[in-house]
Amino acid sequence: VQRRQQGAGGGAVPSAQPRELELATPRHGTGPTIDRFFDERGHSLVAGRAALIHGGGDPVAAVEDAAQAGATAVVVYGTQLPAGGISVDESVEVPVVSVPLRVAQAALGAIARDEHPTISIGVPSVV
Repeated sequence: VQRRQQGAGGGAVPSAQPRELELATPRHGTGPTIDRFFDERGHSLVAGRAALIHGGGDPVAAVEDAAQAGATAVVVYGTQLPAGGISVDESVEVPVVSVPLRVAQAALGAIARDEHPTISIGVPSVV
């Protein structure tokens, strides 16, 4: 899993505290714009949650859109992120992690069944 969080000095910064966040997804079929992160009434679908997004051809834009829509973290799947993270706008101050496709598919299936999958991001623990 790759992690990147902007700090005061920029660069990768590990989280000081683990965060347990509910996963949420943008709408499908609305194109690669920030509009897909909002419902018809203009309410964010990802605010306060970890946005589970397909990286697509432009993962940086997808991450920035999710952060602008109020996501507390961004979980990217379906693309190869470079080691150490991706270069996003300095205004993006949320953790960004990537997960394998099989993990994303399990989470997407749970969301489709109106379940509430979560992800823990932060301090690593030994199980």
